[in-house]
Amino acid sequence: MAFQMAVYLVAGWWLGSFADRYLNTAKPYFSLAFAVLFLSAYFVKLIRDLSKK
Repeated sequence: MAFQMAVYLVAGWWLGSFADRYLNTAKPYFSLAFAVLFLSAYFVKLIRDLSKK
């Protein structure tokens, strides 16, 4: 589970940094937003998986 969380975090950060570079933002707003969004999605998935058992 920890590996999955790391993958979600890195994927969100990478996608956000791509958006930051594409939109030429001064600060990494999209990187932070996408990382938080992807971690939230991971926790929703984790809760759903654990509640099924």
